[in-house]
Amino acid sequence: MLNNPQFNYYLYHTDNFIQKNTAKWHLPLPLNRNMLEGRMNETSEHHFTLGDYFESVSTFLIHQGMNHILAYASKILGQNISKNSIEQLGVRLEKHGEFYHPSRIHTEINGKKFSFVLNVAISKPGNSLIKREFGLLKHLNEKYRQSFLPEVFCLGGLGTKNNQKVSMFLGEWFEDFDEFHISYDAEAGVNRIMVWAEDGNFFLSSEETAKLYCQAAKILTLYYAVDTCEQILSWHHAAGDFVINIMDNDVCLKLISVRNYASMFRYREEFNADDGSETMLDALLIFFLNMSIRMRLDRLNGVGDMVWSDTIAVENCLLGFYEGLKLKYCEGLQRGFADAYVNDYLSKYGIAELYELSSSIADRFYQNINEIELIQSHLNEHIQALYASIQFFVQSNKKAT
Repeated sequence: MLNNPQFNYYLYHTDNFIQKNTAKWHLPLPLNRNMLEGRMNETSEHHFTLGDYFESVSTFLIHQGMNHILAYASKILGQNISKNSIEQLGVRLEKHGEFYHPSRIHTEINGKKFSFVLNVAISKPGNSLIKREFGLLKHLNEKYRQSFLPEVFCLGGLGTKNNQKVSMFLGEWFEDFDEFHISYDAEAGVNRIMVWAEDGNFFLSSEETAKLYCQAAKILTLYYAVDTCEQILSWHHAAGDFVINIMDNDVCLKLISVRNYASMFRYREEFNADDGSETMLDALLIFFLNMSIRMRLDRLNGVGDMVWSDTIAVENCLLGFYEGLKLKYCEGLQRGFADAYVNDYLSKYGIAELYELSSSIADRFYQNINEIELIQSHLNEHIQALYASIQFFVQSNKKAT
């Protein structure tokens, strides 16, 4: 007879153990930022507790997730793993995001540790999004051989005793990768990127920060489809969509969320990636300019006011864009396209043209008033830095050849 594993529940840290039928167990689960910061509307009714959350998670894992956990462990270990091999499952509620309340699911099988992510949607926006995101992650992992996205295993849903709809999907957890955000360095008197590491937060060096922005731009460019203009939309540093690993002075980034993948344009002409059409080149320019703007946005410490990164993001966004284009031969881009695009097409734009295009992008594609005001207040400086980076890059390329 197969037995269900023992579940251990934790809040945010493995030393914050939570037991059934304790005071913590019956606390309401924060469903938005106001609740998380203690500003819950007194007239609102909220009956979904932490206990409801953990019971929903364990029910999903028992009935839908266990087979996938066993199959993954069997593949990694190269042997058939039975259900009885898993005696305990740890469920650690990581954070309360805009759409999901993700948990890290961890266990040990035959001496090897395994971790998974379980994204849990409880709100209406989360429940509306989760099926689409699951499908997008599967689609992009199948389409692109070089993947920076998590593998996803199963999607399901259930109702609770309070008739609350809960949807979840189980996926790959990127071990030793951490969230990061812009934070104020009081000692240096400037904003810097801080990594939220499990064994203690730390600031990135300038070199590490440069690599971070370069890799983020490379990843986004890799997933840009030049033939359809489809791209990863709605990503944001403030949401913790990228995670980072630093080992032996090397920086590695992964992208853990894809909430939308579509073209930014409602109507467009048909074109082929290899015909060098102006339509394709123009669309790629809009993609790059928008990425360069969004790359500089974050919230202070992930939850505070909107903040704008320094110019190190600009030059390295350009470098990452260039490196991403060099990886896209499979989409029909000719070898040498990246050089030609930056040297011949991108460099022909003057400051005034880049500013006008970027201003139109900000007006059209950004709705959050705080973001719009922040972009507008820094756009002139941004374009000056972007133009200088393009010209420097082109001159460096010419010298190298």
